[in-house]
Amino acid sequence: MARELWRLRAGEMWQTLRRRVEAPAMLALGMAFRRRLLDCLRARDAAGARGAMQAHLDRVGALYFG
Repeated sequence: MARELWRLRAGEMWQTLRRRVEAPAMLALGMAFRRRLLDCLRARDAAGARGAMQAHLDRVGALYFG
């Protein structure tokens, strides 16, 4: 099974996803998300952290599946 997963990882679908995720604009968005989440955690802002995480999950869901 592991060999099959590694083989699929080199396939066209994963290459397309990797190009999307590794684009400089996406990397910048990812870093901005992490900063926002970390700021909320440091401030013990549970609602802010929850909102940041939900926004991240929505963005990633749209990126991968939208």
